[in-house]
Amino acid sequence: GWDKDITLPTDPPPPPLAQKHQDFYQPLIEVLLQARFADSAIQYYGYTGRLFRSDLHTGVGYAVSLYWRNSAWVSLHIQTEDNEFTERIFDELQANRRDIESEIDAGPNPEWHWLRHDGYTLCTISIRTDGSIDDPPEKLDQLRSWMLDLLPKFKEVFDPLVEEILNR
Repeated sequence: GWDKDITLPTDPPPPPLAQKHQDFYQPLIEVLLQARFADSAIQYYGYTGRLFRSDLHTGVGYAVSLYWRNSAWVSLHIQTEDNEFTERIFDELQANRRDIESEIDAGPNPEWHWLRHDGYTLCTISIRTDGSIDDPPEKLDQLRSWMLDLLPKFKEVFDPLVEEILNR
């Protein structure tokens, strides 16, 4: 009657805050994977974000996150192994910043953040809005919808531009 699987220790449950993030992101991930937005979601920023890698390059991806106090983000992440290459992609995109921002319908007064993160192999282009994992369920549903609306717009605008830079 002995069963090895029963006697092995089980993994402890995630901390409550990590579980709240998992519960928030799971419906978003399911929609994006079903729509073939990406092949998988990678837990990012600890447990507070999710990254969806682009099929253009392993160092390019689209991320959503709920971190810092009252901040929700949708971002293009550029993080290659070569800092100069990462910065070149970012700089070429930033040269077209006005056009890019006008092409992405992000609603009234979007809060754009173009961050080069000098000294790191990471650059991000993001839109931020107010939001927290501790918001009521209705607000969390709105944040998830906001993310689901913006991610495809980011991909539609950025993928061709990044592909053109990569092919040079």
